[in-house]
Amino acid sequence: MKHVKRLIALLLLVPIIVIVVAVIIDNPEPISIHFLGFLLGELSAGAWMMLSFVVGGVAGLLAGSAIIFQLRARIILLSKSSGKQK
Repeated sequence: MKHVKRLIALLLLVPIIVIVVAVIIDNPEPISIHFLGFLLGELSAGAWMMLSFVVGGVAGLLAGSAIIFQLRARIILLSKSSGKQK
């Protein structure tokens, strides 16, 4: 079973890596980004696209994790309060 999970992970990871490399290679034009008054440097357009995709994904995961944490805490509190009422 362990080998099957690794194979599935590999089969999912390889196309993602190929797509990332293709986007970076197809968009080689260097651009610089100004964000909130800061110059973030000069990278290729493809690299900025992939970087923004990764940052957005991580931000979404963090926001989702925070909501899940809050809901689990609420479940624990409600289960404790319902146990006291019985």
